[in-house]
Amino acid sequence: MATLQKDIKSSSEWLIRALNELKKKLDYSVDSIKLIDTLIDEQFIEGIPKKNGLFSNNLGGKIFALGSYVGETIIKNTPSTTWITDDSDEKGEVSIGLLSDNGLISWPVVKVIKRIKNGQEDNLYSYVHIIVNETASK
Repeated sequence: MATLQKDIKSSSEWLIRALNELKKKLDYSVDSIKLIDTLIDEQFIEGIPKKNGLFSNNLGGKIFALGSYVGETIIKNTPSTTWITDDSDEKGEVSIGLLSDNGLISWPVVKVIKRIKNGQEDNLYSYVHIIVNETASK
């Protein structure tokens, strides 16, 4: 049986492969999050996936993949950060979180959903940049 921890890794890796096929390179750098912001801007209009766009089907799984990639990027740039998961939670894919050793908790899938819904005011690059810098400075 798959666990959320395994699903996070496989979804993040799937996203990297899928975007590489579109000639968009993800490499777990903080700057690569700008590509995710741009992708969301290109593929959504006022929170709605464009018809026949990359997110027109399997939206939940793709949002989970985006959140997984965002979280994995934070972890790779702040190694003291770990995933918080609960395989028994019915909404576990949305409620996965990150915990840093300084007590900072973040929710990357929730943030991706807010980014899609609210646009640039909830941009992911700033979110990741702040978390990485805040965690590194403590």
